Amino acid sequence: MESIFLMGRSLGSLPAIELAFHHQDEINGLIIESGSANNLRRLWEHIGANERQSLLKEDNIFLNKVKIRQVNKPTLIVHGEYDQILPVAEGHELYQNSGAKDKKLLIIPQADHNDVMIVDQDLYFKTIGEFVRTYS
Repeated sequence: MESIFLMGRSLGSLPAIELAFHHQDEINGLIIESGSANNLRRLWEHIGANERQSLLKEDNIFLNKVKIRQVNKPTLIVHGEYDQILPVAEGHELYQNSGAKDKKLLIIPQADHNDVMIVDQDLYFKTIGEFVRTYS
């Protein structure tokens, strides 16, 4: 039987979570690396106060953290400890909001946004490999 895992990194977390939200019966698991819980938060200052207030509602299905609540497939969240683009709090928030019974949060020590994979390659690839083997 074929195993399918969705993986999204950074901005790619938006389509990965969107696909998992709509097609979770067709996948084995979801992997998010350096993802956003609060879609495009860094751009929020450029929109009006009313629009920003609407985005912040806890039930706004636009937000990754709201969609991921409905995803019950095994989920792995990977984030860099010192991510300056999407702070590690975004990874924690995705993990806390995940609807998966089987979920894991991996914070890569000393990693920033663009070096998560290389700061500790052994930990990174071991964790993803174990996740995929476990849920295939």
